[in-house]
Amino acid sequence: MDKYNIKRRSLSEAYFVKHKDVVRTTGSSNEGIMEARDTLKDIVESLGNIEPLKYTPRSRENVSVCIPLKALEAKDKLDATLTLALSDLHLGHENFLPETYMSTLETLDRILSYLTGVFNILRFNVVCVGDLVSGINVYKYQVFQNIIPRGHWQVFLAEIILKELLERLERKLPVYRVYLLRGTHESLGAENYMLYLRKALGDRAVYHSKHLLLNIAEPIGEYNVMFLHGSGKSQYYPFSYQLVRELWKTVAQYSSQGVTVEHIVTGHSHWLTPYLELEGLKLSQTGGFQLWEYSVHQRPSGMLLLLYTMGEMSVIPVRPNPDVEREEKASLSLEYRNMRFYAEKLLKHLESEPINSVK
Repeated sequence: MDKYNIKRRSLSEAYFVKHKDVVRTTGSSNEGIMEARDTLKDIVESLGNIEPLKYTPRSRENVSVCIPLKALEAKDKLDATLTLALSDLHLGHENFLPETYMSTLETLDRILSYLTGVFNILRFNVVCVGDLVSGINVYKYQVFQNIIPRGHWQVFLAEIILKELLERLERKLPVYRVYLLRGTHESLGAENYMLYLRKALGDRAVYHSKHLLLNIAEPIGEYNVMFLHGSGKSQYYPFSYQLVRELWKTVAQYSSQGVTVEHIVTGHSHWLTPYLELEGLKLSQTGGFQLWEYSVHQRPSGMLLLLYTMGEMSVIPVRPNPDVEREEKASLSLEYRNMRFYAEKLLKHLESEPINSVK
């Protein structure tokens, strides 16, 4: 166009050419065409004065409790079991979200208070679905993102956090078992940080390596749920298709042995998902408690509470206050806040350990 001195159309002229069929309907005379052209020009010029659309979500609790309908229709207080699933705290990392985590526990308190008033909770289990600690040397340059560089100190921190969680839960209900699953950040060579946590938490803690098949309905029924940390990645879905293919194989192996896997709960992707049916598999995923730094989209944080009663299971999402989560993820001082948070917790651990003087 520059070579042959061809003039470019203005924006209004381009709109006129694009909508010339519409312009013809306004009249056949030159006067009608000019009038339509001026109208289009006015519309185009006015577009520059329109402010871009802005959306500010209003504050809301974001708390919901899903209960089977036949349980709501029952007149008597029903027997039930509860299983809490959490993962991906990444303790020791600069991007852990302590306020979001504590806000989630406040929501959990409210939900447990309600459920214990409606049901007879006969058993309460806790399943840690991996990546409780940040680990070391998991990926390149991780050393620069770990506030606590040594893995054993991360384990001490996780021990404190889990013991505080169990103490808080037992104000509502006794915890029967704590199941620990290894994630992608808990291993380094021959070391397995989950085994240290298993020892620190005592006899009621049980370690499972790859996955756990748990009858969450015991002692009142049978409902097998598979818990595993997960693998693979996806920018668009909570579950990668690599993981779905692997789950298909595992479920088929159990099925060949006469064992039915009713539901699957994973972690890894930091994408709180109460329920999704994908390729015939019924899936749920816990939310992570770490700032998601690989994309603009901040994946939702939270835990999952599995309620079993009358042969049915409901997945209850346990979410933080949305304002707390949004503000903490936008905070520029998150690393500094974590430095203070970790220091406070580790000092508490140090004070609880007797120090023998060396003569």
